[in-house]
Amino acid sequence: KSQTDLRKYFLHRLFLFDILVFLPIPQVVMLCMLLDVRAMKSLKTLQILNIFIFFQYWPRVFQIYLPRKDLGSNHEILGGRPWVLGPLDFFLYIIAGHVLGAFWYCFSIQRTVACWYMACENHGGCVRNSFYYCNHNFGYHSVLDDFCPKNMTNAELFDFGVYLDAHQSYILESKNIPQKIFYCFCWGMRNLSSFGSNLRTSNDVWENCFVLCVTIFGLLLFLYYMGNFQIYLQRRITSKSKAEAAKRKEKNIKLWIENKKLQTETSDEITKIMEKKFHEEEDIYVEILISELPSQLQSDVKNQICFDPLQRG
Repeated sequence: KSQTDLRKYFLHRLFLFDILVFLPIPQVVMLCMLLDVRAMKSLKTLQILNIFIFFQYWPRVFQIYLPRKDLGSNHEILGGRPWVLGPLDFFLYIIAGHVLGAFWYCFSIQRTVACWYMACENHGGCVRNSFYYCNHNFGYHSVLDDFCPKNMTNAELFDFGVYLDAHQSYILESKNIPQKIFYCFCWGMRNLSSFGSNLRTSNDVWENCFVLCVTIFGLLLFLYYMGNFQIYLQRRITSKSKAEAAKRKEKNIKLWIENKKLQTETSDEITKIMEKKFHEEEDIYVEILISELPSQLQSDVKNQICFDPLQRG
């Protein structure tokens, strides 16, 4: 490609794509929401944030997938060590579990806020966005505790669904950041590996969509890794069979050289050429060995095979 083509390629594809991934759009939107929480009169404001997170998350997944695809198709980059892809795929699986746990934590907060909104609707005189302020003179905190208790037993009052664990474990209120990270990571890995089969959902549409994504994503990852593992085994078997075939051919060629009683210098040259061709994975057969040699070496071999015995005779 010319320099102009390369410049257009990087400007229109890679560069703009990297900018889209790099921009902290969800963080900026969240900051704007926190600066003006009084404007959050409904859950739709929070759900808008989910759209920004979703549309920035998938480009990042695609950006991780492209280098992994190049590594899988180009064996020279790995230097003959295809097993490197195994730990890399496992690391990607770990990242997927971490991201899934982060989404679960984010949606758990939104589900808790939804419970607060419902409690506020059922209590007269309640201002919806007043419970965002810890120092606000709000006498309805007891209403929130009664309507959204930790030991929720009545699902008809409010069903937290898959977010009940986050509500009861106090992980949302905890200020211990490592505890939050590992708890959510553990939740993500457990449900990703089980395809979300143990999750009990409520009748909330977005919650069911999230669980469906967990199931589908876990199944796709499982099929992806199983397919890569089968490809790796097939390559190992093919490589082993090629190596064994090359050894047999090399042995036959050495026996042919010994039977023809070629000179040491000539046999060494033939051996070097054959080793080079074996390394390049070219097919070599004893029957056409002479035709595979350089012209000068062919003449030397023919002379030693045909004329030297006559001279000795």
